[in-house]
Parts: sequence; structure tokens; C-alpha cells
Amino acid sequence: MLWCIWAAKEAAYKAISKVQPDIPSVPRLYEVRLSLPEESQGIALISRADAGRAGEVRTPCGVVPMAIAITEDYVHCFGIRSEADAPAILRQVTLLASDTAASPEGPSQCVREKAADAIARHLNRPREEVAIRRFPTPSGLGPPLVFVRGRPSRIDISLSHDGRFAAWAMIIPPSNLVEKI
Repeated sequence: MLWCIWAAKEAAYKAISKVQPDIPSVPRLYEVRLSLPEESQGIALISRADAGRAGEVRTPCGVVPMAIAITEDYVHCFGIRSEADAPAILRQVTLLASDTAASPEGPSQCVREKAADAIARHLNRPREEVAIRRFPTPSGLGPPLVFVRGRPSRIDISLSHDGRFAAWAMIIPPSNLVEKI
């Protein structure tokens, strides 16, 4: 449960900071309310890879609904706009090779490549047409942005990695919205 709470706080901060870049990342400002199934409340982790609405996080800028996927190996949590969005989110958790996990830039590079591969497949585009970039902001690097054919897209993406795991979650709008950007 501790990892669920921590992951929910981090996911809510990531979601809110996309629209409010100067929001503080102080964990105590993010109140988590989980609504996981009754059988998951005990000490044993749930083996649920299906991510559905699992609670919400109250942030300084409002409430962020959460979807959480829990297995024996990891917790993958991400903010959703509504319960209807949860099934539409494309996501993946990847086990990193030990040399990738140990290198300083390896996990970040790996998760960007895996997410870009998935976007290219989903859009039926050559992989070289998809790029994920981050740009400097006054407080550090901004959130990842997806570019298709060199232009910003409306794909909303979140990337993360910890230890031997890397993960991404994204919502890809209908192709006509991607094309018009």
C-alpha cells in the first residue's frame, strides 16, 4: 500500500505540473484516497494488471483521479481525466536489462525508445517519424512531449523508471487530431 500511495502522489504531481508548471512537489500536499478492491487491502499485493479507477489524489490544484496496476513485482500508477479514460490509456511496464538499469542515462533512454516504438506502431508510421523530447524550463526539464514528423502532437504521455523497471502511459487522440497538428 505504501508504494501505491507514493506512486499516486508522484503521478498526480506529474499530471498537474503539465498545466501548472510552478506547482510544488511537496508530498504532504497530495492527499491520496484509494478505492482498491476489498481483497487488495491486506498485506498481500493484488495481482491486477488491469488498471482501472483506483482512487484519487487531492492536490493544491484540484483532484486527479488515479488508475493503478499492481502486480507482485511493481505498482504502475497514472492520473486519468475520468473513469472513461482508463480503458483508453495505452501503457506498458518493461523489465530493463541489468546493464541498462545500472547506467545513468540508460533507463530514461530506454523508456523513451519503447514509448516512441509503441506510438509509431499505433499510428502506423515509420519509427523515425516519432520523437519524444523534453525542453528546459526555469525549474528544470519540462514534461516529455511527443513529436510526429517533427511537429508537436496532442499525445499525452508520461514516462517513468525505477530500479529494474521502466514504464509509459499515454492517451493518443484520434488520428485526425494528430495529423492536424
